[in-house]
Amino acid sequence: KDYTTLTSSNAQFIYGLHDRLDMYVGGGLTTAVGRVQKYAFLGANMGLWKNEKWFSVSTYHVFLIPVDRHSEACGLLWLPSIVVSKNLVVKKFKLTPYSGYLLTLPLGHTDGKRFTPPSPTHNLPAGVMIPRGQWSFFAEYCFGKTQEIPAFGVAYTF
Repeated sequence: KDYTTLTSSNAQFIYGLHDRLDMYVGGGLTTAVGRVQKYAFLGANMGLWKNEKWFSVSTYHVFLIPVDRHSEACGLLWLPSIVVSKNLVVKKFKLTPYSGYLLTLPLGHTDGKRFTPPSPTHNLPAGVMIPRGQWSFFAEYCFGKTQEIPAFGVAYTF
């Protein structure tokens, strides 16, 4: 209600600065009601706690900056989250299920913006990452009252 269905695609480069800190940079396209907006983003994932026997906890932050259509988006979209994950091996099959909390926080003017939610949104993601050699595949769904997000992705490790 009072928002639109969006699609978003992006490409990103991730660099491990430390065994507990990864940096993200990239760009993408968001489509809404027949219009396309380009955006750039940067972010980081920081490991907070890791216990191989139990689970790991990290905090993930991404900042999306509109490259065009500035009048149709807020000045900055911040996506802070907390992620809980567990590496598993089931009959020699490796996978990492994860969940957590995601906040989508528009910073700046939001009224009538095509590419910005009208207010902060809260989601509970649930997903799985499957590593296969240098490739990793993931699928997740973010549950929420005002926003729901299915996501799929592929990563290649150099």
